[in-house]
Amino acid sequence: MTSLIVTADNGYIIAGSSPVNTWIVKLNSDGSKQWDKIYDSIGISFGGIIRQTADGGYILGGSTGNQPDYKVIALSADGTVLWNKTFGGTGRDELTAIEQTSDGGYILGGYSNSNADGDKSGASQLIEDSSDRLSDYWVLKLTSNGEKEWDRTIGGLKYDAGGYIDGSSFLCSIFQTPEGGYLLGGFSTAQAGRSKTESNKGTANYGTADYWIVKINAKGNRIWDKTIGGNENDLLKSILQTADGGYFLAGYSYSNKSSDKTENKKGEADFWVVKLESEQLSLPQTPIRINAGGADFTTATKKLFIADKYYAGIDRTSSIASGDILNTTNDVFYRSGRCSPSFSYNIPVANGNVDVILHFAEIYYGAPGKNGGKGSRQFHVNMEGSRKLTNFDIFAAAGGAMRAYQQTFPVTVTDGVLNIDFLSGAADLPRVSAIEVLPFQQQTRTFIPVADALVRGGSYQNQNFGSDPLLDVKNGNGELLRTSYLRFAIPSVQQVKSAKLRIYGHNHQSSLAYVVAARGGY
Repeated sequence: MTSLIVTADNGYIIAGSSPVNTWIVKLNSDGSKQWDKIYDSIGISFGGIIRQTADGGYILGGSTGNQPDYKVIALSADGTVLWNKTFGGTGRDELTAIEQTSDGGYILGGYSNSNADGDKSGASQLIEDSSDRLSDYWVLKLTSNGEKEWDRTIGGLKYDAGGYIDGSSFLCSIFQTPEGGYLLGGFSTAQAGRSKTESNKGTANYGTADYWIVKINAKGNRIWDKTIGGNENDLLKSILQTADGGYFLAGYSYSNKSSDKTENKKGEADFWVVKLESEQLSLPQTPIRINAGGADFTTATKKLFIADKYYAGIDRTSSIASGDILNTTNDVFYRSGRCSPSFSYNIPVANGNVDVILHFAEIYYGAPGKNGGKGSRQFHVNMEGSRKLTNFDIFAAAGGAMRAYQQTFPVTVTDGVLNIDFLSGAADLPRVSAIEVLPFQQQTRTFIPVADALVRGGSYQNQNFGSDPLLDVKNGNGELLRTSYLRFAIPSVQQVKSAKLRIYGHNHQSSLAYVVAARGGY
């Protein structure tokens, strides 16, 4: 037996597998057999995780063969196969967790050492002088009919463990969180880097595994991760969310009291459970300021830009040791930056409207001793899936190299995470120096006309009367009705909540009533 769950009718369903076949048994609430089926051709050689679906059917997951792939089978309520899907790369891909998602699809989790090929879009780390690769978490999101929506390869950095290369991560448990993201749990021997922000806590930070949990959003982008462990191997096997919004971690540990572990082990290895408080208690609130590619930095006006975090994608930074940056007193954070072909920031914030300020400086093209200039670097920026900058050129926007430049964007966040994507454009690599996320500043702006015209009927109907600040409206016969036109210069304004046109006037000629009507024009 590899999996047993309670079903909606208070019965049970059991899954088991062998190298030859898979056996599913459905029991009534009293333990009597309702039905069973043996599947000898669906391809699950080991694993066999079963979950009941919202329609009363079942989803079965496992792995195939000697060079395994993920295997997923949808079953009806009576065990009939509805569809059968296989996902994998050219390496070893082992499925260890599967759940139905709130949209009727499925989230799959496990570990993989495949390259970026087949169904896998991200490569695991290659071991030098070898064709082998280290394992990473591998997560796939499927639609309700088993079609792939997206996948993510999530892992840390490899290292030399004294004669051999280590740094693998093994995903064992996954579930969907109430806001639509996912929590991933497993264990890792990898060091900080790539998707991992903390190194392990064993002896000399090498050679031992720690619990590793990763929070991703509904699109699969990493929000945060946490490494928890002692001085020896700690292997997380299961995670769940508690009623207070926290998390419960369960596995086993070889560690004595050390680091995060508060008690010595009783034998060779013991069960080890960890309770985490609700992440809402420590969720960063705006304003948030990040020194991209750099360390903590406090400006002259006492604004703290924290060390680079919340980033994902190709992990690469660039910096210069010195140099005067014009248009700023904060030269330090403009000298460093995150710079790679593709990267993103996934910043946890409260839902609602925020102002995002991006800070840029071109420190390479056109800088002292460097060639290039306008057009040498052009890239795109998306926020919450919407294009904000297209083929943005720092040199052109700032008016030259070694000059600070910033731009503000109002953004609406709906899933608790601000997603900012930097994408390659027409030339070279995207680059950003710092990011600020501030509470949206509701502003009231007043615009006055820059020109107006008065047009009347009759013999003067084609006469433009210029830009007189007074607009005459005349109540008379049809020949003398007047139409006045106003033109406003309105700069780029986003997230407009309301607008009013105010007209002030008086009847200066007679006691007759008059009517004023307004409509838009172009």
